[in-house]
Amino acid sequence: MQKIALEPLGGFSFENCQRNASLERALPGFRVPHALKTGTTIAGLVFQDGVILGADTRATNDSVVADKSCEKIHFIAPKIYCCGAGVAADAEMTTRMAASNIELHALSTGREPRVATVTRMLRQKLFRYQGHVGASLIVGGVDFTGPQLYSVHPHGSYSRLPFTALGSGQDAALAVLEDRFQPNMTVSDICAPLGIALVGSALGSWGNTEVPWPNPEVRKSFSEVMTEYRRRSQWSEGGEVQFQQTTVNAKAWTAWRGQNSERTI
Repeated sequence: MQKIALEPLGGFSFENCQRNASLERALPGFRVPHALKTGTTIAGLVFQDGVILGADTRATNDSVVADKSCEKIHFIAPKIYCCGAGVAADAEMTTRMAASNIELHALSTGREPRVATVTRMLRQKLFRYQGHVGASLIVGGVDFTGPQLYSVHPHGSYSRLPFTALGSGQDAALAVLEDRFQPNMTVSDICAPLGIALVGSALGSWGNTEVPWPNPEVRKSFSEVMTEYRRRSQWSEGGEVQFQQTTVNAKAWTAWRGQNSERTI
């Protein structure tokens, strides 16, 4: 009986990466297919008794908006969610793996999962592949220690922050959050900075925006913010300003002590 030519090895295989690099060098003009990237803005912030996450919904293929309704807020546990930016498939599969492992962990220990445990799982997974898994993540949730928010980068580094933003629109989003964030914000105050950051970053893509709706009062407050920021002004030949409104659908997740709210508009 003949042996197979190559023995299977454990771990990540870089053979396809090396093959693609060789083809690009050998064949002028050859380009490997582009991975579908989210081209996104994801953001989160901690308020008085909880945490809130938001994201836009566009997915890009190079310079083309390939999908206007891409899910970027992923379920991990009943009070823990994760936003993903980067390669769409990497972010989805990484968060799905974390959700499965954290459920097994909760069943084996008989305890509610902690946000720090989820973050540790994700950063260990990403560090193992040294950035070849292109997923930038924001983990937010509430456990017995209180509300927590973490940003996890593709190479495995992480930070615990009161507010953060990642993705292609992170600079504009962080500028808004740094200007408007205040410690111990109430649930009625959180939508304005997060909404302006997300909608302002998503206007150029004609995508949708996933935003938080914890209760009707916050919904009304955020609606007023969106009315102002989802307009784009264009100068006509006569010098008059014309306003054109974009369509923004809303979905997101908010949790605070003793509650877990998810609502789609």
